[in-house]
Amino acid sequence: MEQVEDEVDLPEEGPGGKLPTTSFCLVLGHLSGHNFRVQPPSEDGEASPLQDFDPCALILNQVKQSGDAPKSIVLLDKEELGGYCQEAYGLQDQPIWAGLKFRLEKERAARQRAKSNALRRKLIADFEEGAEGGDLATSPAQPEVDVLFLLDAPEAISELQAISDAGLSEVVDLWSSIYFAGKSMDESEPPVQVECATAEVPELFYQAISSAAMKTDLANCTVCTVAESHELAFAVPKSSAVSESPEAQVPETTPTERAMAAMMEVLAQEASSRMRFQALLFI
Repeated sequence: MEQVEDEVDLPEEGPGGKLPTTSFCLVLGHLSGHNFRVQPPSEDGEASPLQDFDPCALILNQVKQSGDAPKSIVLLDKEELGGYCQEAYGLQDQPIWAGLKFRLEKERAARQRAKSNALRRKLIADFEEGAEGGDLATSPAQPEVDVLFLLDAPEAISELQAISDAGLSEVVDLWSSIYFAGKSMDESEPPVQVECATAEVPELFYQAISSAAMKTDLANCTVCTVAESHELAFAVPKSSAVSESPEAQVPETTPTERAMAAMMEVLAQEASSRMRFQALLFI
């Protein structure tokens, strides 16, 4: 768990004007999807052998391999969360979800301060270099998720209700099931691409959300779907126009990179929409 930095002080004779607000987005997600059977594009006209493509497994493996380095995707361990439910943290006799809220509160405070300090250091550096600087108050062209915490999928609506009762909306900008939907090749000869049935986890969320009491965290959570995710197994074929223009060429990406990028884009769009709506409520 990250520690909160001391706030960087701006010098008295430093950058003028109003310090822009530092936006921050924290998402709690539960990952689910399918192990797709996919067929690579054929280069010689003959059918290529089928391959397995499991975007959830690829993402989880990538996060685990990144070790303890600061990262934008963090795996949560229920045993660790239960470890916070003791007297030392003022959470004795509390359910594990109180430990989850405690962890997310600490992480949000530390990461939000780090992001704010980074902006302050840039302002100071630009001022000392005599740089005019851009409009730092301008929002990024694309919405961003600063950190995604992944937790094992709940097994029942009662578990979702217990998480909701912890009051996570105070620290989480988006609570969501993250579902990689798509199509898979069947076992026929020749194989035919068929739509995968909705997985159990998003179905559980749909049922829980529809039956939840109004204005509760459970009623406000959602299912973010990465549609046609089987297509992420292979890179989009380069057009001849792109290949002839080196400056316009798209960098090579791996299936893991494509899956992670697609997931973060869907989450960012949903979280950004909700944060804008919340901002309007308090105008």
